[in-house]
Amino acid sequence: MTSKRRRGPVHVFVLLVALLFLRCPSSFATVSKGERTAPTAPKVLPSHLTRRIKVAGSKTQVLGILKAESKRLNLISVTAAWSKLAQVGGGDVSQSPFWPKFLRLTRSLLRKPPADVRAVANIFWAAAKLQGSLQPPELQSCLLGGVKKTAEQMNAQEVANVIWALATVCPSPNCEPLRVLPALATRLPLVVSEMRAQEVASSIWAIARLAANGRSEELLGMLPFLADRVPQVTSDMTEQSVATVIWAVVKLSQVGIRTGEGLLPVVAARIPAVISKMQAQAVANVLWAAGQLARRPTSPYSFRALLPDLAARARVVLRRAKPQEIANMCRGLALGEHRDPDFLQAVAAQIQQAGTWSKVDAERNLPQVLWSFARLQDLQELPDNEELLLAVARKLSVLDSMNDWGLCALTWSYQQLDICDTCLDFHQDLAMAVALRKFSRADVERSSLGPDVWR
Repeated sequence: MTSKRRRGPVHVFVLLVALLFLRCPSSFATVSKGERTAPTAPKVLPSHLTRRIKVAGSKTQVLGILKAESKRLNLISVTAAWSKLAQVGGGDVSQSPFWPKFLRLTRSLLRKPPADVRAVANIFWAAAKLQGSLQPPELQSCLLGGVKKTAEQMNAQEVANVIWALATVCPSPNCEPLRVLPALATRLPLVVSEMRAQEVASSIWAIARLAANGRSEELLGMLPFLADRVPQVTSDMTEQSVATVIWAVVKLSQVGIRTGEGLLPVVAARIPAVISKMQAQAVANVLWAAGQLARRPTSPYSFRALLPDLAARARVVLRRAKPQEIANMCRGLALGEHRDPDFLQAVAAQIQQAGTWSKVDAERNLPQVLWSFARLQDLQELPDNEELLLAVARKLSVLDSMNDWGLCALTWSYQQLDICDTCLDFHQDLAMAVALRKFSRADVERSSLGPDVWR
């Protein structure tokens, strides 16, 4: 009787190796002597790449990720990159060597059917915010074509973003991107009930800006729907949204569109709840609007009761205010005939120390500030103006490039404020500049009414 041979460990091992070879023969491919196998790079999933882009903290980091992972980018990650770049800002992205390649990739992905509504709207918004334009032309063509194809699918936020972007990139009524406005005007009434406070405010701002630039056809159809939505979202409005709507409504009324004037009391009632959070731009916008309304004999609303609180907030944010914001604050208080010597003293002190104001900032805004001081001079005793007058004269020693109203208003303001001839040489320079432009004494006197009336 023959006994069975028992299989030992060696036999089992050989059998397992044979089975593995049959299953994965490539695993046992030989490597020639001296040859090394390259390590396989870990795969980066698209979702991980998009997440890295979203958490990047700077333009440099975003561009670095895009360059390193350029072969793995898809439309989702490219859209995320546009949005992140628009949010972080920080310089001209076109200076990056990788930027032309990124633009080509964006165009290539946008052209692939079917058109992605979210990508189109987000990139449209981001390009406007990041560059102030939709350029280069090839990118603009892709985006405009994308909006036309996807407008009927856009949600409330996407419609608001594209309308905002159009107002940002279009300085004239015949601007090429505005050819998509009819499609948006058709879509807006269908989604306006879903618009949040910020989206309503940004859309009304965009309509006001486009109307001020001469475009009004489609805008008149959109505005009533937005106006109806405002009371429904006012309680959710931030300080910036409140200021934006007030500015936009007054701006629209200046070009004869008064559809939204009834909103002023509704939105202004929100100011006490948010004024402590208002920053310089918001305060300046509301004061500018208040001043414009104050000069109208039949104003739909008066901010007079709110001017003391607005002036007090202006003092708080003044140090962080830009030159134009300071000028608009002063102008609004002057037209509203609100006397706040503490605010004017703070303005005077800041201008005397404003070494960072550019020549353009000084020429555009200092005449308006001095004009405001002169308008308020007879209404209440104001701080000593001598140091302010000397500081302004030093900053505006060259008058050649100043606009006409600025020159006349500055001349009138010095006549009112410099009663001791502290800046006699500057008086003479102003008189000579006025004569060279052939302005009369009546022109100088009429500048006291303000730039809008003077024109």
